[in-house]
Amino acid sequence: MKNERINNWKLYLVTEEILSIESTEDIVRKAVDAGIDVIQLREKNKTKKEKYKLGLKIKKIIGNKNISFLVNDDIDIALALNADGVHLGNNDLPVKVARKLLGNKKIIGKSTHSLQQSIKAEKDGADYIGYGSVFDTSSKKLDDKRKSLGLELLEEIKNNINLPIVAIGGIKLENVKKVIEAGAISVAVISAITQSKNIGKKIIRFNKIIKNNK
Repeated sequence: MKNERINNWKLYLVTEEILSIESTEDIVRKAVDAGIDVIQLREKNKTKKEKYKLGLKIKKIIGNKNISFLVNDDIDIALALNADGVHLGNNDLPVKVARKLLGNKKIIGKSTHSLQQSIKAEKDGADYIGYGSVFDTSSKKLDDKRKSLGLELLEEIKNNINLPIVAIGGIKLENVKKVIEAGAISVAVISAITQSKNIGKKIIRFNKIIKNNK
């Protein structure tokens, strides 16, 4: 059930109000209406209390719709909100520890930037990996240690693990087809949606391209 749900994901929205032209609440409302599959509460600049309160609002907007609601980094907030799961970075608790805290029914995603990290994420029990940054992106400062990773490595990872791959970083309508063809089952976006003047139309177009190329 959980794996089937992940494999059916298309567009995955990561919230970040500091990179948005509207409030996260308004963006989520429009995204839900347009058919978003996943919403990850990120909001790096907010306190835990602010994230929790925003998470309650997002849950209310999602209601009974078949949308996966994940929390970035904070397992305690995910538990408090009874979210569908978490997405973990390299500085967060290990996947194995998160699994003990969350149980087997919750979704755990893990950010990876290499084949080795991806293989380890699968071995540790992650449900999917977040691969990126695929292309240059405005949401993270890329330095010499974290250059855009490209599509070749994505394809290599796809051929060496069995986990679903969610690609992130600089993904737009113009390049999403190539990302799916390289092996991602879903793409995660921030500014492509949060800075869009027509969120609904953009999501529908993303979903159509992803669906047609999976």
